[in-house]
Amino acid sequence: MNGALALYLHWPICLSKCPYCAFTSYPVCSVNEARQKEIGVLLLRDLQLSMERISYSSIGSIFFGGGTPSLMSPSTIGAILNYLDKHYDLSDIEISIEANPATFSREYLSELKSLGVNRLSLGIQSFQDSELRFLGRPYDGYQALQAAHMVSEVFSNYSFDFIYGIEDQSLSSVQDNLTQAMQFGVPHLSCYQLTFEENTEFFRKKQTGKIRPIDIETEATYYKFIEDFLASYDRPKYEISNFAASGAECYHNLTYWRYGDYLGVGVSAHSRLTIDGAKHALAKSSDLFQWGALNPLWDEDVVLTELDQLEEILLMGLRTTEGVIDLDKKISPDIVESILSQDKLNFLRAQGLLKPDQLCLTDAGMIKLDSIVEFLCCD
Repeated sequence: MNGALALYLHWPICLSKCPYCAFTSYPVCSVNEARQKEIGVLLLRDLQLSMERISYSSIGSIFFGGGTPSLMSPSTIGAILNYLDKHYDLSDIEISIEANPATFSREYLSELKSLGVNRLSLGIQSFQDSELRFLGRPYDGYQALQAAHMVSEVFSNYSFDFIYGIEDQSLSSVQDNLTQAMQFGVPHLSCYQLTFEENTEFFRKKQTGKIRPIDIETEATYYKFIEDFLASYDRPKYEISNFAASGAECYHNLTYWRYGDYLGVGVSAHSRLTIDGAKHALAKSSDLFQWGALNPLWDEDVVLTELDQLEEILLMGLRTTEGVIDLDKKISPDIVESILSQDKLNFLRAQGLLKPDQLCLTDAGMIKLDSIVEFLCCD
């Protein structure tokens, strides 16, 4: 049997479709209550069928993402965790759920905690009313503060998400968002630069000039400020967009970045699984109704070559401050030596992009992650 598995469950319903979001999700107004209950049943069925097809000795983490999983009923979450608890020891693992500030009460949070959820990721994005309106978020700054307060009282392990690089956003606004967050003593923060993904409203507005992305210099200034500000609160960066107090790092996400095995369940969910000694890239259907039929169980199943895996390992591992670890246990030395030549590594070190004697990027290197991986993996 394989070792510990990270488990991701995708809840595809959200309050409304944010204009920057490229994830597979459906606004709650388009899915009636009966269909939502059916999706909960199908999610559990997908989980059961998927787990029957694979063989893992334990589960290392569980993550409910979306969409807006805080719209899930406690009974749906409870049914999923009860099923898993019958087959695996869940007593000492990280169980996370994402939440939108406009979707829960203190009682709901307490019920989640009683079911075994022990980590909550709150998608605040900003405490500023104007920025929240721009981002299409269905709440204001006061509601965001109230939600943060509730989360901090119910959970000891929790995270706040923020977006920076919003059009017309000032550095003082970035500072104000972080200052308010630290008043709660939040142990983990994720700070994402606003991006313009294809098939989103913001992408279309960018194409027509209705939105102006911030320039590269401003982006770098904001990022450096965030990094220095959070470090002063003992929340150092441990991944490009993630900052945490010691011991508060997200174990589930570390599994991704360390290229561990993970199973994605639900519409459009992706997996990386070791099956019969081979690494498989699997994906569920991105069509809600086709996924609901669960036939086939996976819409895509690709066996990854060692070269494919090496590229993914570099893309994921080089995002972190620990860099790529245990590469010799994942990829054969011949493949590594043929691709990661000393000439390439020495060149990157001479440019100040790669740390000495480590497969780990400097701060300057992290900003150029994609181009560095392309350079390393090219013939």
